[in-house]
Amino acid sequence: MSKVSLPLLVGLSRAGYGLAAYAAPQPLAARSGFPGAAADADGAYVTRLFGARDVVIGLLTVLPGTRRVALPMGVLVDVLDTGSGVLAGQEGMSKRTSTIATGVAGGFAALGVVAMLQNRRRS
Repeated sequence: MSKVSLPLLVGLSRAGYGLAAYAAPQPLAARSGFPGAAADADGAYVTRLFGARDVVIGLLTVLPGTRRVALPMGVLVDVLDTGSGVLAGQEGMSKRTSTIATGVAGGFAALGVVAMLQNRRRS
C-alpha cells in the first residue's frame, strides 16, 4: 500500500477548500466561523477571490513539476493570512473569531513548512 505524501494532501485540501469557497461562498463562510462574510454580493465576491487563489495554489501544489514553487507560495499566503487575523483582532474583530482565524492560518503555514521539507527529501 502506497503512502500519500503530505504535499499532495496539502494541495488537494487547499484546492478543495478553494473550490468550495468559489462555488458556495455563503455556506462556507458560515461554517468557517464568518457567518456575515459572504452575506451580500460584496462579501461573496471577496470569498470567491480567496477561493480562486487557493484553487490555483492547490492545483500547482498537486502537480509535481510546480510543487517546489507552489508550496512556499502557499506558506507565504498562510503567513500573511495569519497576520491578517492578528490585525483584524486589533481592528475590532471578535477575539474568538480572530483567534480561530489566526490559529487556522498559522497551523496551515506550519503544515506547509513540513510539506516543503518532506517534498525536498523526496526530490
